[in-house]
Amino acid sequence: MTIAILGAGAFGAALAATLGRVGNVVLWGRNQTGRQIARLPGVDLPEKVSVTAKIADTDTAELVLLALPMQTLSAFVAEHAARLAGRPLVACCKGVDLDSGLGPVEILGRLNGPAPAVLTGPSFAADIAIGLPTALTL
Repeated sequence: MTIAILGAGAFGAALAATLGRVGNVVLWGRNQTGRQIARLPGVDLPEKVSVTAKIADTDTAELVLLALPMQTLSAFVAEHAARLAGRPLVACCKGVDLDSGLGPVEILGRLNGPAPAVLTGPSFAADIAIGLPTALTL
């Protein structure tokens, strides 16, 4: 199975570093040009992690984690609805959209597909990235 992580900030990169130890991951960031993650200096991504700035490189992944800021999730989903529809989606953000008052499950639920999920802490991205014990809730 290949997992796409959309968002190469600290949390997305930490998830990629961890999940890439056991399987194939495509980490997408809109301005990502290499394997260095600005928000997690010193973190080495495993070889099973492909890093890309081309969103189309994520199209064949069987699972999509959206590690985007909550305030950009709705616009991103609207822009990429055709690409995301019908796929299992996990929001890796918390809070509510200030414009609509909707949470991530409601925003992702607008798309046709399996019921969306939310992955959240309490945790620190740096701890996740280097494999320290942490707690996440799905």
